[in-house]
Amino acid sequence: MEKKHKKGQEQKNNLKEREQKNVADKKKQKNLLMTVFAVAVGIIVFVLLLWKLSGILDEPSKTKAFQVGEEMVYMDEVHFCILQNVVSLGIGSEELQATAKDGSSADEYYKQEIMNMIMDYKVEAIAAKKQGLSLSEEEEREVKNDVASYMKAFDGHVFRELGITQELIADICKDRYLAHKLRQTITEDLEVEEVTYATIYMLLFPKIEMDDSGDYVKEEGGDNPIMLSDAEIEQQKADAQAAYEELESGADIEEIAKKYGVQNYSGEQSNTPESFGESFGEDFSKYTKTLKADEISPVIDAGSCYAVIKMITPDNEEIAEQIKEYYRNDLEDETIEENKIKWYEAAGASTEPKWVGNAWKQVTLYDFVKYVEE
Repeated sequence: MEKKHKKGQEQKNNLKEREQKNVADKKKQKNLLMTVFAVAVGIIVFVLLLWKLSGILDEPSKTKAFQVGEEMVYMDEVHFCILQNVVSLGIGSEELQATAKDGSSADEYYKQEIMNMIMDYKVEAIAAKKQGLSLSEEEEREVKNDVASYMKAFDGHVFRELGITQELIADICKDRYLAHKLRQTITEDLEVEEVTYATIYMLLFPKIEMDDSGDYVKEEGGDNPIMLSDAEIEQQKADAQAAYEELESGADIEEIAKKYGVQNYSGEQSNTPESFGESFGEDFSKYTKTLKADEISPVIDAGSCYAVIKMITPDNEEIAEQIKEYYRNDLEDETIEENKIKWYEAAGASTEPKWVGNAWKQVTLYDFVKYVEE
C-alpha cells in the first residue's frame, strides 16, 4: 500500500514537472517572438527614417532641396528645371558618361549648372520685386502661353510622376520673366561703338617658308620662321607684280592664286582697317580704307610678305552687325556679373546654396533621360 502511494506521488511530481517545463518553453517562445518582432519593427522604423531623410516618402512639392535667401527651393521645381534642360539639350545616357577636365562627371556638371540657374533667377526675381518691378499685361499673357506650351510638351503622367503642376510652372515662368526684366534695366542702354569692317581678298606672296596648310615653317627646335633666300624673295616680289598686272587685265583672283601656288595662305578676310594695319602695316590699312568694290591695290610690301588686295565689300554691314552683337553680348554679360553681387546681397542670399535634407544629393539626371525619348 505504501509502495502504491509512493508510485502515485512520483507520477504526480513528474506530471507537474512536465507542466512547468511546458510553461517555461512557451514563455521562451513568446520572448523569442517578441524579440524578433521588436527587431523587425526597429528595422522598419530605421528604413522609414532613412526614406524620410532622403525625401522619398514626401511629395516633391514638400521635399526641400536648398534655400536661396528666404526662398525655399523644393524638389518639384528642381524636377521641372532638370526635365526642361535634359529634353531641350537632348541629354541622354551617353552624354552623361562624359567626364570633365576636373574629373567631375557630366551628371555633376549639369546638376551644378541647373542649380546655378535656379539660384540666379530666384535671386533676380527677389531683387526685381524689391525694385518695384512687375509683369505687364502682355508679359502675363506670355507667361500663360509658355505654361500652355510646357503642358502640351509632355504627357500628363510625366508631370504627375515628378510632382510638377501647372501652378508651379506658372510661378517659375513669372520668376524668370522678372529676372529678365531686371537684367534689361541695366543692359538696355549699353552702347557699343560702331565699327566699319571691310571684306577683302588678300593675295599673299610670303618672304618666309610656308607649309601646305598655310603655316610658317619654323627653325628646328625654335619658334622663329625660316626666311626665304634673297633670290627667292625677289622672285616672290616679281610674281606679285605679275599677278597684279594680270588682275588689272581682268583675271580672276582665285585662279591667279592657284597659278602662283599661294592659294593656301590667300583668300577672303573681314576686319577693320586698323586691325589689318596692325598685322600688315600702314599701307595695307590705307588701301582697305580707300579701295572701292572690285578695285585692286598695287603690290604692297607688308613686311613678312608681298600682298595684292582686291576689295570685295568696303563696308560689310552684315559682318559689322555680327561683331557688334558679339561685343554687346560680352558687355551685357560683364555688366550682369558685376550687378549679381548686389542682387544676391539684396536678396540676403549666399552664392553657395543652403542645403536642406539629402534630396538634392540623391537626384541624378540619369532618372530623367528616359523622357528625352518620349
